[in-house]
Amino acid sequence: MCREVWSAIRPSCPKGHAVPPQRPASNDLVEEALRRFDLYARLRAGRDSLLQTQRSSAQDEDKAFQELEAVMARLRAKQG
Repeated sequence: MCREVWSAIRPSCPKGHAVPPQRPASNDLVEEALRRFDLYARLRAGRDSLLQTQRSSAQDEDKAFQELEAVMARLRAKQG
């Protein structure tokens, strides 16, 4: 029960229930980097797609890559 409400409040858990540890901020950056990479990979794969609805523009691909580079720079700085 305590694990389910952990994100909303920080209850005092009865004995036997482990309180999940706080995630470091770098984990959030890693998750964001993975999401950005996934988006970039999908856009890159869609560039040469035969299906019109799957195609992506070079501008979309460039923007996704720039966002991926930015989050990677933040992650490197955080790991410093």
